[in-house]
Amino acid sequence: MASIRERNGKFNVIYSYTNEKGERKQKWETYETKAEAKRRKKEIEYKKEMGSFVVRKCKTLDELITEYVALYGKENWALSTYEGNVSLINNYILPIIGDAKLSEINTRFIERYYQSLLKRRAVINPLNKTSKNELVSASTIRDINKLLRNCFEQAVKWELMEKNPCIHATVPKHKSQKKRHLDSGYIDVCAQCL
Repeated sequence: MASIRERNGKFNVIYSYTNEKGERKQKWETYETKAEAKRRKKEIEYKKEMGSFVVRKCKTLDELITEYVALYGKENWALSTYEGNVSLINNYILPIIGDAKLSEINTRFIERYYQSLLKRRAVINPLNKTSKNELVSASTIRDINKLLRNCFEQAVKWELMEKNPCIHATVPKHKSQKKRHLDSGYIDVCAQCL
């Protein structure tokens, strides 16, 4: 059985569980509104009754992605992939949505995040000298989506989330720039130079 207690204008869901060592523990989860707390209380009670309850260990995206990189990324990514993903995490994910609670992240949240990135200035890459006025590209957002999708898929496997919010999220389409073709006049001039 879970209970709700108000403290300092926030609502705590309090419940007991048994840890890996067989010890009985008490857990407090904090929510901004009473409605969120009631929803979580019902979820806990239902899952306990069904025998599928697992204590959440990560509350925020920051905690999840840090654990994901430590447990999954370091083992499975090539060095260049690791550096690229850590760069995306540090520049575009953690500063913007790192504090988001896992319970608040859904497909709508992810889509709004992607749309906000389209209006954000890109971080200057020292390797390709990105312009200071350039916005985050759709291809960068696709890379972020791929990273988050894998991270949330792992969270589902770890039973930290019910479902992956990136699966049905609409990712901005990459708009390819028209390539400039050399006109025949330019080619004639160049041929004369030879």
